[in-house]
Amino acid sequence: MKIKWKKIIQFKWFRRLYVLYIFGFIVNFRPPLPFFYEFLRTDKNFTEDEVAQDILPVFFYSTAVLLLPVFFLMEFLKYNPFIIISTLTGIVSTCLYIWTESLVELQVAQAFYGCMTAAEVAYYVSVYAHGDIKTYQKLTACVRAAPLVARLFSTFFGQLLVSVAYLSYEKLHYFNLSSFIIATILNIFLPPIGNQNAENSEKVEENQTKITSIFSNLAQAFPNKYVIKWSVWSIFTICGYNQFSIYVQPLWQYIQKSNGTFVYNGVLEGVYTIFALTGTILGGFANFDWKFKGDLILSMTSLVEAFMLIFMSQITNYLALNCMFYVILGFMYHFIMTVLSAEIAKFLKKGCFGLVFGVIALLGWGLSSGMVCLFNDRVGIEVRDYQDLLMWYGFYHLGISVAFMMVGLTYWFAKHTYQ
Repeated sequence: MKIKWKKIIQFKWFRRLYVLYIFGFIVNFRPPLPFFYEFLRTDKNFTEDEVAQDILPVFFYSTAVLLLPVFFLMEFLKYNPFIIISTLTGIVSTCLYIWTESLVELQVAQAFYGCMTAAEVAYYVSVYAHGDIKTYQKLTACVRAAPLVARLFSTFFGQLLVSVAYLSYEKLHYFNLSSFIIATILNIFLPPIGNQNAENSEKVEENQTKITSIFSNLAQAFPNKYVIKWSVWSIFTICGYNQFSIYVQPLWQYIQKSNGTFVYNGVLEGVYTIFALTGTILGGFANFDWKFKGDLILSMTSLVEAFMLIFMSQITNYLALNCMFYVILGFMYHFIMTVLSAEIAKFLKKGCFGLVFGVIALLGWGLSSGMVCLFNDRVGIEVRDYQDLLMWYGFYHLGISVAFMMVGLTYWFAKHTYQ
């Protein structure tokens, strides 16, 4: 009998990553997440303008700023230290949410939460350091599915505690605190990265400066236009998704006030997560020729998202349709991002994952911060009508779609002209 040693070896390192997936589940078990806006409005007694313009923007700004050191240091310090930082800053932010009251203190809490989000990039990227190029797509699905499974259970659990046990939103944060503490302990058992970055360390010594090495490795990390194209789309998509996902809770509150209806945020987020998880799993096993059909898929995805957002801005009186479009958007985003991350990783050299995905996250959150400053902050135009905000988000995705259609058509004409 012929033994398939490669499959056995692959199973061994795949089994080692179970600890990483368990960590991803525990650290993302956050029951208060669907109720964060209500928590700030009711338990902390902040006004709608204070939440939308003074508190939520701090999260965007801090994440974007703190991604800069993450980008510079991720490959040199490897990934596990940043994963530890993410859990420790999560503990600090949760403690501040529970035991502070003033606006400035909540802004500090948001800054620590932004630090946690910036450091979390290491969790998603570290999986490629353990894998094989043939399994990147499935590994991406697994590492992205673990947080979504946690989100699925925690959202329904949170809704149950709020609706049946009448637990306050503030008390839900104690579950968050427990999750972060357990995840911090679990960091000890995370699989080590190994010595695949030794080549980078040698380059640092030769160049006598880490900054020179960073930019030299970054130039090597973008070997072709294919990686650049998918990276650019990732940046714009991360920005659009961040905007919509963070400000969707005020939207539900707006609909409740307008129509006198009630939104079970935990149930809605649970249904959303089911669709997102389905999209992630399908993305991990989808077999398409992404290199040649990618432009069409990217363009159509952005186009559909644009029309759904624009349509949502016109039907705020119809809660069911808004919820339906919301979960479809979640499915599309997680499906494409799973495929996209794996496709980018396939064309990168070992030791460049942190640099490339760090740049993508940095620019994506930087663009998000710019949009928040423009539309939501007091220094911008202050779009207070959520119908107008959805309209702007829709036009944003429409612009992305048109841009990638132009790129695809240019590539197609160039290919057929020279043939």
